[in-house]
Amino acid sequence: MVRQNPASAARATTQQARYDQIVAPGRTPTQLATGFTFTEGPTWLKGKLYFSDMWFKNPAGGDWTGSPARSRLIVMEPDGRHRVLAHGMQSNGTIAARTGNLIVCDMFGHRVVELDPADGRVVRVLLDRINGRPIDGPNDLVMDARGGIYVTDPQFTPETTKSQPGTQVYYIAPDGSARVVIGPGEYAMPNGVEISPDGRTLYVNNTWQQPGGNFVWAYDVAGDGSLSRKRRFAAIALTPEVLEASSPGDRFDSGADGSAIDTDGRYYVATRTGVQIFLPDGSAAGTITVPQPPVSVTFGGRDNDVLYIVGESSVWSIQTRVHGFRQPSGMN
Repeated sequence: MVRQNPASAARATTQQARYDQIVAPGRTPTQLATGFTFTEGPTWLKGKLYFSDMWFKNPAGGDWTGSPARSRLIVMEPDGRHRVLAHGMQSNGTIAARTGNLIVCDMFGHRVVELDPADGRVVRVLLDRINGRPIDGPNDLVMDARGGIYVTDPQFTPETTKSQPGTQVYYIAPDGSARVVIGPGEYAMPNGVEISPDGRTLYVNNTWQQPGGNFVWAYDVAGDGSLSRKRRFAAIALTPEVLEASSPGDRFDSGADGSAIDTDGRYYVATRTGVQIFLPDGSAAGTITVPQPPVSVTFGGRDNDVLYIVGESSVWSIQTRVHGFRQPSGMN
C-alpha cells in the first residue's frame, strides 16, 4: 500500500478549497467557437469579446512565419457567433480604451493603435517609436488607473535586425509621452502584463528561457508609472516534456502568456498546463484545464464573472464565482 505524505495531502486539500472558491466543483470550460489559426489577446467590451486570430504558417510545428494579410481581428457574441472586424494587422494583445474604443498591439506593424470597435477603423496611433527609433513587436498591454499603458515588446517579429536594443517594457503616460520602464536584458521574452486592483503592483510574465525563467515577476508602481523592487511573484508549473528537454535552456518553457486578475487580486495566467491561478501572495490556487494549451485570458460577461480563454484554434468560457478587474472599468 502506498502511503500519501500527510503534508502533501494537506497542501492538496488546501489548494482544492482555494480553487472551489473560484470555480464551482465539476464546472469545466465550454468551447464557444473553433476553426481559428492562433487566437490571442482577448478583451470584453460592451457585451462582446474581441480577440486576435493571428495567422502563422505552422505554430504547432514551430514555424512562426506570420502574415498580416491573413491575420484577423475578431468580434464575438456571448453565444459564440462571430465576424471579422479587421484585416491587415498581425494584431496581438488588446484592451479597452477610456473612449470606448479598442486599443490593439499591431505586432508586425510596430505600433500600438486605437481603433473603432464598430468598423475596425484605426482612429489614432498611440505608440510607434521609443527614444527616436521604431518599437519592434508590441505584444500585450494593460492600463493603470490614470490611463497610462504598459506595453511588452519581446521583439517577436520577422526582421533579423531589430530597432530596439533588446526585449523591453514601455509605458505610455496619460499625456501620450512614452519611455522604457523595463530595459533590455531583464527577460528572455516578456509577454503578458497585468496590474493589481489597488494599482500598486505590476506583474510581468516571462514565457521561456533565461533571464526570467518560469516565473511571474512583480514590481512596485510609482505615481508616474515608474517601477521598482523587482521580485519573483509566482513559479509557473512546468510540463514533464519541458522538464525533460534535451537543452537546459528549454527547461524553463512555461508558455506563460496572457493574464487576468480578479477583484480580490488572484492572478490568472495562460500556460502550457492550463490557466494557472495564484493568490495575491503568489501561492498556487489550482489550474483550469483546457483541451488546448491556452494562450490568453480575460474576464467578461454582464457581471464580469465569466473567464474567456483563447488558445490556438478555439475560444472557451467558464463561469466563475469571482469578478474580474481591469482598467478602465464600466466597459461591460
